[in-house]
Amino acid sequence: MIEDLRQHIHAALGEAPKSIVLDGRVHRFGPKRSSEPFWYIAYGDGIPSAAFGSWASRESYKWHYKSGKPLSNEELELQHARYKEAIKARDAERKARAEQARHTCLQLWESASIASDEHQYLSRKKVASYGLRQTTNGDLLVPLFGSNGELTSLQRIEPSGDKQYYPGGVVEGSSFTIEGYGDTVYIAEGYATAATIHAATGATVEVAFSSGNIPHTAGSICERHKGKSVVIVADNDPREAGEKAAIEACEAYECTYIMVPSVGQDANDFVNSGGDLVKLLIPKPPWLATFSSLIAQPEPVKWIVKNWIPRGALGMLHATSGAGKTFAMLDIALRIASGMSDWCGNIIRGGTVVYLAGEGHNGVRERLAAWSQRHGISDSDLYVSRTGCSLDTREGLHTVMSAVSSLPQTPVLIVVDTLHRFLEGDENSSQDASKMIRACDELRDEFGCSVMLVHHTGHSEIAQTRARGSSAWKGALDFEISMSVQDDLRILKPVKVKDRACPSSIYLSLDPVTIDGWIDEDGEPVSSLVAVEACRPPEVQAPSASAIACALIGSVWHSAGREQSNGSPTISNSAAKRILQKKHGLKPRAADSTITEWTTSGLAESDGKNITITDPATASVLLLK
Repeated sequence: MIEDLRQHIHAALGEAPKSIVLDGRVHRFGPKRSSEPFWYIAYGDGIPSAAFGSWASRESYKWHYKSGKPLSNEELELQHARYKEAIKARDAERKARAEQARHTCLQLWESASIASDEHQYLSRKKVASYGLRQTTNGDLLVPLFGSNGELTSLQRIEPSGDKQYYPGGVVEGSSFTIEGYGDTVYIAEGYATAATIHAATGATVEVAFSSGNIPHTAGSICERHKGKSVVIVADNDPREAGEKAAIEACEAYECTYIMVPSVGQDANDFVNSGGDLVKLLIPKPPWLATFSSLIAQPEPVKWIVKNWIPRGALGMLHATSGAGKTFAMLDIALRIASGMSDWCGNIIRGGTVVYLAGEGHNGVRERLAAWSQRHGISDSDLYVSRTGCSLDTREGLHTVMSAVSSLPQTPVLIVVDTLHRFLEGDENSSQDASKMIRACDELRDEFGCSVMLVHHTGHSEIAQTRARGSSAWKGALDFEISMSVQDDLRILKPVKVKDRACPSSIYLSLDPVTIDGWIDEDGEPVSSLVAVEACRPPEVQAPSASAIACALIGSVWHSAGREQSNGSPTISNSAAKRILQKKHGLKPRAADSTITEWTTSGLAESDGKNITITDPATASVLLLK
């Protein structure tokens, strides 16, 4: 029986007492040299029963001995009463333990000396001591105060940075205040984070000591600072515990939250890695804007490449596989990063460019060398990633942000080439596309730059002018460039420039360049291609809508077997739908619409089963062929 209870305790708590006493009293237990974080109460009379749990998590569990017979109503009532009695005893023990810890902590606090700003931990974190004390063995003491203002516990921080609370002291709902000024009060998880925020802003900052304690302290903090804005500065930990706790507190109380941009950082890490905390903490403009503010003279539109790539925007260049989109994108990026004045007659206002190359250095070295030789430029403010990464994950975004933050200059443009090499999710999923878009938005917000995605077009014949995947991509873009191939030319056509008319298309050719001094393993010279501006070809009149429709119905008729009825070309409805979907890439609804257009335009007639081409000219041409 006792062994069964011990196994249940171990399964629930990961620890179990060596011996169990069935005396109806509270017993503490835990691993050696611990503060005995667990408890149990066991009863031996009647049907043996017990309650047990953790002091820290406040979780509690029931147990009773199972003899194989169902419990009677009287026995069930006794079990319930025993459990209530055990919880009451546990709470009384916790209260007594907390009171004892409070008195001990008060004595330790009063006997400690004022902490020095030169303390090893504070020096490493580059923060000052705001009301801390220090023990004779060099440990920092941070006091915890309850909502009534009484000392409840102490956090001990060793010079190495290891932290622990005084055993039995009350942590939940307790906090420590670094007094400041202003109309905004901040809540931070740890002392170093709070001290960093106070040093940057001069504001009052409340230390909650952990993410889990933020929801328990936010209410009393908001009450103490009525009339002021309360902002939670959440740690950006990989498990997202800080953000989840901040959201929970904001939903329950009148406060807001922000979070440092890089995964694995808190505000102290952010500042010590060169981040601008004051800029991060500046309140964003109101969500609702007035009419007069909207019609006021705006700031001039800022461009990286005039009329094509605006600053602080999200864009995309898409083309079919093998069209040469990377050559075109590298030409634009290198011109921006090399201080060149224009791109195909469009003014450039350049700066640093970060090129996230999915193929890594090996896939781009020859192209860079060829471009450098062609333009006589030996240096450029361009940085190329060594590999690809999953940018739509927290870890991948953190990798990119950390690398870009380490650069001597903030980039004006980040290129992601190609999208699928940096996307862990499914490009056809709107949910996965939204994750990637949010990652791009974080890059734009953090560095104030534009982000350019290089992507493939759709597979079907009619999808060659749009990006592959979810429609969420197009909806999120501020600008979009479609690249197509015509003979030996590459045509760059702007299909979206937000709130502005699209400029005229640009024509490029890919010229071969043999790289001086480069040879392969067989001693042969190495060459690559460089995108250069080309002349616009003579205008060719585009086919009319009716001509396109005639060509399409003719193609479908040939594919369906060129059947005739009473001397006229005819196709079954089912065959037409199948061919439109499989050969021409139309979706079922679009296929139905196409057939309807044929009949309403007078090109054909349908009896519901078969389509007969009735336009004399079209029918004659098809029958002659």
